Amino acid sequence: MRFVLLLSLLIFSFSACIETPEEGKLVEDKPFFDLKNYIAAEQNRLQAKTGFTKTVVYNGESETKTLDNLDLQEELSVFADADINRTAWLDKYEIDTTFDSNREIVALTYTAVEEGLKTRRLRVNFSGKNVSKVEIETGGKSAVSDTKSFLTYNPQTGYSIKSKQDIRLLTGNDIFIEIKF
Repeated sequence: MRFVLLLSLLIFSFSACIETPEEGKLVEDKPFFDLKNYIAAEQNRLQAKTGFTKTVVYNGESETKTLDNLDLQEELSVFADADINRTAWLDKYEIDTTFDSNREIVALTYTAVEEGLKTRRLRVNFSGKNVSKVEIETGGKSAVSDTKSFLTYNPQTGYSIKSKQDIRLLTGNDIFIEIKF
């Protein structure tokens, strides 16, 4: 009995020393692809770039502009906001890794296993050790609307955002935004 009590006391003492992350806190070891830091690095890389072409199509009406520069932090925030590296989500995504014949990673695909998660699917394609494309599917439902967005980021050419919002009892919205570097 004394041995069990001593063992319990030791286990309790050591478990008190283990630091547990707060709910929703970012994971330090990043078990998933670090989308937020990747987008931040891309914002820095593109900072000196000029000559962007931006096309916006809203419910079928299109407008294209050539811009000298963009607020890349604002423009790419929708990608960074789709990051899934949260401690509370460790078991909320299935991970599929695709390898080539040399056993190098070609793609990582994360798929949400629960309905309430905004980022439904995140796919990162690689060419060698470099990211060649990021594809994200997000979605959300409320009592009055259903929204789905498809985001594609290509570090060589640009990105696009396609969003469809169905609003009950009203006309929905279709939005397509494309930026070419």
